[in-house]
Amino acid sequence: MSASAEEMSAQVEEVVASAQSLDQMAQGLQEAVSVFKLSKNGQMSDRV
Repeated sequence: MSASAEEMSAQVEEVVASAQSLDQMAQGLQEAVSVFKLSKNGQMSDRV
């Protein structure tokens, strides 16, 4: 494998790892904010 192909492969692996990390963070954030609810007029209602 050429040096440029190896570099590209390493960059792809890095991007995949970053995407997985972002997905985990997004799931955690979604869980954290899921305790809040908005009323029909957009005001925050009581927490569940």
